[in-house]
Amino acid sequence: MAHVSDERLAALLDGELDRAAAQQVQAHTASCERCQKVLTDYGALRLGARMLSERWNAPAFRAELAAKLAPAPPRVWGLRPAWAALVLLLVSGVGAGILRSNYQVSVDAALAAAVAEVTPPEALPADALLDPAAASSALGYTVYLPEHVPEGFVLLGVRAHHHQVAELIYARDGEYLSLLQKPIPWWARGGRSNEAMWEQEGIRLTLAGNAAPAHWRQMMDSPMRPWMGMGPGRMMGPGGMGGPGEMRGPGMRGPMGPPH
Repeated sequence: MAHVSDERLAALLDGELDRAAAQQVQAHTASCERCQKVLTDYGALRLGARMLSERWNAPAFRAELAAKLAPAPPRVWGLRPAWAALVLLLVSGVGAGILRSNYQVSVDAALAAAVAEVTPPEALPADALLDPAAASSALGYTVYLPEHVPEGFVLLGVRAHHHQVAELIYARDGEYLSLLQKPIPWWARGGRSNEAMWEQEGIRLTLAGNAAPAHWRQMMDSPMRPWMGMGPGRMMGPGGMGGPGEMRGPGMRGPMGPPH
């Protein structure tokens, strides 16, 4: 599938496309995970730019920024004025915190939306579950698995949600735990951790399910490891990494082993 260029996606957000062109790009992003992610990232960046623009227009802030940049403010070529102003703010370090905060909010919102779609495994469609290799390929990044899981829980499969959210579904005797994750770029890391969401190894994580609280805690405390690093054919089995390697569930598809 041919992707829409980043410039065209930015033009869509900036309202520079005519109706026919905008509808064409929107139709493509509705079915293209990569372009949908770029559009989401641009949207978060644009929100930060708008907030920074409001602050930029405050006289006290402009005076403070002028003092920081004196005597020779850097010049940014080839960018629209609004984006150039944003880059100047980032260079000065003034706006980085706002952009980081806004991106972290968008990541948490994507995870919360995926949590709202969590369904008991037995109610999932037959083709909803992928193995980690196929899920990594579909989502565009290597899925991370917990090194330790509650005793008796096995990985049924991985469900791919919108906005690059992966849902790892573990189950045991009617109990299930969904571990949801989304990668975070280096510049947006360092978000707050709490009982609902936390960060580890460059990914943002949260849990859902009907398992006992002690099982939630064990999953939260487990180190995360990339699927590719587990080696060909090694699956998460009862008791943690390198167990019997049982992986089962309806509609399991995708080759076993690390993504290519």
